[in-house]
Parts: sequence; C-alpha cells; structure tokens
Amino acid sequence: MFGRIRMKSASILFFAILLWSPASWANQGQWGGFFYLFPKSGAEFPAGARSSAAKQLGSIGENFGNDFNPEKGRVESIQYYTAVSYSLDRKPITMSPAALIRVESMRRDNVENYLNQLREILGVFFTIESRFAVTRQLNYTDAETLKQLKDNAPKRGKGTEQPNAVVFPLSKIPEWWALTQEKRQQYFFKDPERFGKEQMGHNEIGFLYIRQIFRKLYHSRFDDPGGDFITYFEFSDDNLEAFNSLLEGLRNVEKNPEWKFVAEGPLFSGKRVSTPADMLGAGH
Repeated sequence: MFGRIRMKSASILFFAILLWSPASWANQGQWGGFFYLFPKSGAEFPAGARSSAAKQLGSIGENFGNDFNPEKGRVESIQYYTAVSYSLDRKPITMSPAALIRVESMRRDNVENYLNQLREILGVFFTIESRFAVTRQLNYTDAETLKQLKDNAPKRGKGTEQPNAVVFPLSKIPEWWALTQEKRQQYFFKDPERFGKEQMGHNEIGFLYIRQIFRKLYHSRFDDPGGDFITYFEFSDDNLEAFNSLLEGLRNVEKNPEWKFVAEGPLFSGKRVSTPADMLGAGH
C-alpha cells in the first residue's frame, strides 16, 4: 500500500518563481488542509476495517471534486496520496505518515468539518496531524516577470500523467526579516558581482524548470506555527529528475545565497491516488 520515491509577506517574489501557478488554478483565498495519517503503534487495521473506512471517507468527500482529475475553476477539491518518503533537511524521519489527504475550499470551516469527520473515522488507527494554509495574490513582482511566469507555467495534469506530489512547508529565519526589503529583494536576481561568480539567484534557478513542474503556494504564517508557507508540487515520472535538480539548485547557497535564510519543514513525497480505497490499500 505504501511505496518509496527519490520536495513574511515581503518574500513573495522568492516564491513567485518557484511556486507560481496559472490564475485559472490559483483561486485567491482558497483554504488548503493537509492531513497527515501516521499509523498508531500496535493498532491493527484489518481488511474489513479498511474497506469500511474507505467507504466512509468516500461519503464525507462527496462535496469535494476529486482532484485526481483536476478541473479548471474548481474551488472545492480533495486529493488522496500514499506516502513515498518523509524527510527533514534531506534526512529520513523515522516516524512518518503512511498517507496524506489534501482538502481545498473557499471556506475554512468546510475543511475543518472534513478533518473532524476524518478523525472520527480513522482516529482509532492513525494519529492525524493537520496543517492549514490559504492562497493569496502574488506581491512584489513586475510585469515582465509575471508575463514570463504566465507564458511558461505548465498545464496541470491528471494523476495518471503527474502522479508525483510533494508537500513542503518552509519558513524564513529571523535574520531574514532583520534585512531591509531592498536587501531581501537583491537575493532574488542574478548578481554575481554582489554574491560571487557561482550565483544564479532564486529566479534564474526556478525558470530552468518552470515548464516541467506544477507549483502552488499557500500562506500559513498565522495558522501554522511550523511554517510560514506550504509549497505544493506535482510532476510526471519523466520530470522527477528535474524536480530533484530544482531542489538541489535552490539549496545550493553559492548558486542561491537566499537559502541561508530558509528553515525547511518536513518534506512529504507521495503518489496521487484516485480513491480512499487506493490510499488505504482496501481494494475496490
């Protein structure tokens, strides 16, 4: 059931390159709930219980469109994932989730109500950890950059086309916010004279892969003590190498000195699946 693979507001331009998605997909004020399912130690989850739980999850998810087959303009959605890896600062975390559910709505209470029902159904078998975040309009970008983003942003694919997903919480450390806005923005652009000959800047690195990876940014600063943002990615098997190269480039502080100010949260890598039964290994 669970496989394995090899990802404060003044910094929005930093994320605009890496995490911008087309306006048709990025509904402003859309809440996202990310629900991590950690198996409870010693809790058996027999086939009959899996099947029953899968049916109940299907029922409580009926008001949300299934994002395994995404639709333009959809604002109420749900997506199921099986876990592949769970890591922090590139090191595996021993206590890792077996699965994850992402629920989106323009109303936070819809997402919270789903979480409450989810805990009633699966709470005996899983410890369920939650993160809430909301989409917002991009700030601190110019017309030229925005045009390049719009012209090159990839089309979002079905789960069969882009089966890989990554949920990646991030924060900026206090030293970043001690800088003036002008100094912070300098890190976004290529400037070898200022930062050294190896420096490319966050923007240049992001543009190398913009056509290959679907990205979406959620703000969580006031809702999640574990991160300022939640970054979400989808990509095909063919673009797995591109995603790994993207992360490697961004984490390289010689190429991207800004990453010195980034505190990574736990990175969840998973596979998109179409039903709760697929997520729980319950069959059909």
